[in-house]
Amino acid sequence: MKENRESIIEYASLVPGEIRRALQALSKDREIAILVLLIKKGGLAFSEIKGELDVHQQKLTTSLNQMQDAGIVVRKDTIDGESKYKTQYQVTKYGKRVLDNLFDAIEPREDQSAIMFFEESAEEERPATEFFDDVNTTNKSRAVKTQLEDARQVNDLQGAGEPRQVNP
Repeated sequence: MKENRESIIEYASLVPGEIRRALQALSKDREIAILVLLIKKGGLAFSEIKGELDVHQQKLTTSLNQMQDAGIVVRKDTIDGESKYKTQYQVTKYGKRVLDNLFDAIEPREDQSAIMFFEESAEEERPATEFFDDVNTTNKSRAVKTQLEDARQVNDLQGAGEPRQVNP
């Protein structure tokens, strides 16, 4: 079956272009790694990113260009004390908000943002999985609570003379 490109464009266009570009720019592990690395380390030169992630130069260039086009990363050219140009890549405020909102979609955390976690974990070398430890516990508790609420609703319906619901 051939895909209907017009329908795809119609539905995709309902999502603002900024969001589509951000999702596209973070669609590969390489781009996500670059984003987290830049948050953890702050601004880094191209060669530092390349060395840290051991990424082929062309792939890194493509990823950084895509992330810049999406507004997630910015390239800053500065002059240091010896009149030498220095180029660094940094995560934009928008890039940080995108990552924070994606984390928040999984589990809203009032006490800590994903950005704060990654910035702090750079100092303490904490694994990112710690961010989700509470989330996984909360999700399990929430799933059990939801099952109990569903069971109560079924009981309430049965008590009100409604037809009995049977799980497939």
